[in-house]
Amino acid sequence: MNLPAELDANAALIAAAPDLYIALTNALDYLHDILGQCEEDCTCMKHALEAAIAKAEGHRTDQS
Repeated sequence: MNLPAELDANAALIAAAPDLYIALTNALDYLHDILGQCEEDCTCMKHALEAAIAKAEGHRTDQS
């Protein structure tokens, strides 16, 4: 990828970040409502969403 295209892609991702964060937190809330709690060692999508949200909030996770 050339530098101008990479800068444009980064700018687009940064611009979309607030909407992506809201969508992820809403999706996680929905999954919690529908699926309830799961086992700590499972590999379901909820854990991936939790890790992504934690990373966006500046928290370190095992998956980052």
